[in-house]
Order: sequence, then structure tokens, then C-alpha cells
Amino acid sequence: MAAIFLFLIAIGPSNAIGQKFVVGNTSIGAPGLPIWVAYETGIFRKNGLDAQAVWLGGGGPITISVILSGEAQIYHGAGNGVIASNLGGSDLVMIAGGTTSINYWLMSGPETKSGEQLRGGTIAIGGFGSTTDFAARFALQKFGLVPGKDVTIVPAGNNPTRMGAIETGRMQATPLEPPASILAQKKGLHLLMDISALNVPFPHTGPSTTRRLIQNNPDAVRKFIRSYVEAVHRIKTDKKTGMTVLSKYFKGLDDREVLEKTY
Repeated sequence: MAAIFLFLIAIGPSNAIGQKFVVGNTSIGAPGLPIWVAYETGIFRKNGLDAQAVWLGGGGPITISVILSGEAQIYHGAGNGVIASNLGGSDLVMIAGGTTSINYWLMSGPETKSGEQLRGGTIAIGGFGSTTDFAARFALQKFGLVPGKDVTIVPAGNNPTRMGAIETGRMQATPLEPPASILAQKKGLHLLMDISALNVPFPHTGPSTTRRLIQNNPDAVRKFIRSYVEAVHRIKTDKKTGMTVLSKYFKGLDDREVLEKTY
């Protein structure tokens, strides 16, 4: 699909054992880390999956269509898109919970110190229907502003791209997740609202697939879940590996302080 940015990650020999699986990830930040760690450390292969990891972009309905079309077997992203897809008649279902609350800070340029100053301005999000879209609208409503009327919402890409848009003044604010949120604050951007501190229950990131795949290939889905849980455990018990993989996928982030705080 030309509209989607698919960045394929090298997966090693094509004759590896196990079932071929394409896993679509929507985050290059901390919430997406279990997928990257499962690939980089060989956990997928260990559990019998010849997995190819792809980056789908900022999430939302367009990226979910990759799963519905059969181009990928697993969608690792927000639950709100899965729910919306189900309401539209699809057979998508979440099979595990990853990040289970909104893990964003609403960051603005240093000159924007209050929500009221966003009136008439622009907020950057990853994509319509994505978690960043939900987070932006949630924050604006908390400020008493009407999304789309008082403040324009514009899809602008991933965390580093949106952060750059704020730094250059092209947009006034954006929701960012770790490590981008921590890096942005270190660079002098203003923390306008810590949405994560509100502990809003929300399926921020987790794996989903189709009910059809679960019915036709339950063994492969079990192998994926086993790999996912093992990757989470690896992240929690092997700090060095977790930070190394995060650094690789977040555009080579090598700021030790930011990596430590993210971890």
C-alpha cells in the first residue's frame, strides 16, 4: 500500500524454521519495544516464528488496513483503532495488553505556556484515528478547547518528525511518548500537560490480529504471544539490551540520560 510507510527490518535467512509472520509495529518509542526486542534477540525464531518486523507509521485506520488485507498477521498498535474497525464490521481482536494507559506528554514550544495559547494554533499528531489523535483531543478538551474548531489537528508523522515541527515553530504542540517526550523536555520544549499522570485507562499499545487467523492458525498465534511475553520479560530483566534496541530504532538515540529515564 503506497499510502503507508513500510520500513522493512532485515530478518536473516529466508529458510529459517517455523511459520512466516509479518508483525506491523506502529511505535519506534518505548511502547513498541517488545516487538523490536523479540526480533533483535531472536525470540521469535526461538519460539518457531520466522518473523518480519515492519514499521507501519503513526497508527490509525490506514495502518490497520494492512492487517485486514493480509499483508501482515499482527498489528501492534492502539486499541481504539481496533474497536473502530470492529464497529465497521471487521474481525480484528486484541490478543494482549501492552501499554494500558495513555503514555503521552503534550509538549509545546517554549513560548506556549498555557492551553489557552493554543487557540487558533495547530497540534501535530501521528495520524487520524491514532493514539496521538485521541491524546491531542483529550488534552484540548481538558483545556476547554474544541478540537478542529479552536485548534487545528494535523497528521505529521512519527515522534521525531513531530518534535522537529515544534522545534521549528511550524506547529504549536504535539503529544509525545518516551523517549521523545523526555528528549523534547531536555531540548527546552515546554511540558503543557502530563497526560500519563492522569492514569487514564486506555489500550495505548498491544498486539491485535484477526479472528480468522486465530481460528485457522492458533498455534502460530500462541507462538507470537509466547514471544511477546518473553520479550517483555527480557526488557524488564536485561536493561542493556532494552536500551540498545531502543536506541537503534529511535533514529540512533544515544543520549544516555534520556535512555535511562525512558527505561
